[in-house]
Amino acid sequence: MICMTALCGLNVGMLDDRVCSAIDNVKYTVKNTTITSDTLIQVLRCLYKFGDIPGLVEVLRQFTADVVFIKPTDVVALIRICVVHGKGSEVLPSLIDTSSEYIRSAFHALTLDDKLSYLLSCSDFCEHHEMVSLALTMYAANVANFDSGNWRTLKTVLTSLRLYKKFRTLENGSAMPKLASQSLEKVLECIEQLDRNYSLEHCDLISRTCYMLAVLCRNDKADDNVNALFRLLWNISGDDNANMFTTRSVIYIIRAMLLFRLGDSTVKRGFVSLVIIKGTRISLPDAVSCLKCIDDHDFTGISSQILSLISGFDSGSYASLLKCYARHSARLSTHVLEQLRSQFCAIYNRMSPLEFAQCFSYSVAMGLVDGPTLQMAVAYINKHSMHLRPREVSLLFHAFTKTRYIPPDNVIKIFYRVLQTNTTQIALDDMIRCYNFISKHRIHSFGITDFLFKAIEKLLDGQVPIYQLCFLAFATIRCRDRRFKTRVYSAIFECCKNMTMQQLCFICKTLAMSVCRNRDIYAKLCNQMRNHGSFGTQDIENIIAAIRHGNLPESFIQWILDECPMTPAQRFVLFGGDVDVEKLDDSEVLICIMSVRDKSRITFHNHVIKRLCTRICKMSSTISPYVAQAVTDALQNTGHLKPKLDRLLTKENKNEYCKRMRNHVNGVYRGDALPTRKSESLGFRSILFHPPHVHPYGL
Repeated sequence: MICMTALCGLNVGMLDDRVCSAIDNVKYTVKNTTITSDTLIQVLRCLYKFGDIPGLVEVLRQFTADVVFIKPTDVVALIRICVVHGKGSEVLPSLIDTSSEYIRSAFHALTLDDKLSYLLSCSDFCEHHEMVSLALTMYAANVANFDSGNWRTLKTVLTSLRLYKKFRTLENGSAMPKLASQSLEKVLECIEQLDRNYSLEHCDLISRTCYMLAVLCRNDKADDNVNALFRLLWNISGDDNANMFTTRSVIYIIRAMLLFRLGDSTVKRGFVSLVIIKGTRISLPDAVSCLKCIDDHDFTGISSQILSLISGFDSGSYASLLKCYARHSARLSTHVLEQLRSQFCAIYNRMSPLEFAQCFSYSVAMGLVDGPTLQMAVAYINKHSMHLRPREVSLLFHAFTKTRYIPPDNVIKIFYRVLQTNTTQIALDDMIRCYNFISKHRIHSFGITDFLFKAIEKLLDGQVPIYQLCFLAFATIRCRDRRFKTRVYSAIFECCKNMTMQQLCFICKTLAMSVCRNRDIYAKLCNQMRNHGSFGTQDIENIIAAIRHGNLPESFIQWILDECPMTPAQRFVLFGGDVDVEKLDDSEVLICIMSVRDKSRITFHNHVIKRLCTRICKMSSTISPYVAQAVTDALQNTGHLKPKLDRLLTKENKNEYCKRMRNHVNGVYRGDALPTRKSESLGFRSILFHPPHVHPYGL
């Protein structure tokens, strides 16, 4: 056993027949003789080092009933080994249940490290709130006295921060001491005093501790020394130690910097360069993490490395990659999008229903869905209808809503059956996605609308997060059931006192869009807004949208004008009048020109519209096809579209129009919308295509 332990301590060796024979001999000896707890722990560590996880679990199972005869410190070590190396086995819950009362009675005699280790190991199985509060209070009182020249101090800090992060969000989390500021000071001391000859383990410990600190410093608003911490990290990761930081360690640090958006650009660029250098050894989870936190130039480099391996991805890896790419779809080239589409079509049959629903939803968001892909989705749903759950149904409904595609009746019946048979498993988010699709396409057959109303009302009787109530208010804008709508807004106004300014402005917008003219409701919203103070940028946009719908009382509008700081363009959109066009930027010019269509509500001066049209002529080469079409519609409806401007906008859109028309004729409609008469009518028709009455889509 001594030789085995020594071999494990060297972290080198070869698993040959002699070592395998020795491992079998050790397991036989442990089962048939009496050993000490120290020897047991050494055996378990050796089994892990040599990769014999089944043997480790088997040995632990044998000693589960005897933990009450082992020293408390050794029991904590056994639990920690089982959590780290035997996770998912049935031994772990049994071991924790057996030792719970024993450790609780001896908790006061444990060291601080053992207390923290035990509580973190058991956090997923039982909640020792009093013991956690006691241990973290003890840590907060003693952290300043820890030895800054010992690596063990950083391990203690990391364990404490992980435990604090897990329990601070619980109901009694407010009673926990705030540890971020004290821990940050101690970490700075440790990094300055510790020996600079780092090992891989040391670098991993430093990066994980810094990431956890960054998360908690942001939550506790203790970010005074964060920049100094990142500069210090860059100094210690110079040429001598660069190879010691693994890709995952560097990504931990980059993600920590992005939490504050204040990391020095030189420092961040240096860490990103380390990731690029080590890119040949980057794993998929690390690559996905890195893609979330780098700029366009580095994104292209790492993305090309990932895509070179895409043919070997399984469904889970592809789903993770697609989720990341969906957030950066504007950066992706046509070639990359085609690769992602091809891989999706190649592996969709091997996906679970949840993976398929997620990938299909991400594909819709990125514009990868065409006619054959929609047919493929319908075929998959029919084939796996017995394995669908409410979560998958809601994601698929959401994706179909974005594509403006109405699936066949049998698919909607399948979805309805899944929702009916799993009523207790439906979350409010899922119901909102389903109702969005039903209300948008006005599908009132099958009784699915009444079913969703009853299920949502049942959930509203309990505690519902405010953000979900806001989503529900937006989803019910088109709802004509006054009883249901009253029930929704009653639940919203019960939580009105706890809403933020952004949520109040959003509710005001949904009320105005719902054609609500109740002065008492707006008065209540106004009083709540007065209590919150200033408006943010998004708040102003929501208020403007509410005023433009024309259902707000005049007194409320006057208060908004007095309290809400609006730009000249925003005031022009709301009330017309005069505006200095030369001082507006391009985006504000587009906002103003779009508002001209509201001629029935607002009076515009002709000389202002002429100056806006002059600016549009100068900007025509930079306007996208969709924006150009919207500008054309806005001016044409009011009689201000002049031939010169019409020709300029048409010229800029001709190539794009012809390309899209060819795709539509061939049955390919990429993007988030099927072609419709309104969106495709650009004022001309190529002679290469069918006349309107025989066109496949009736254009």
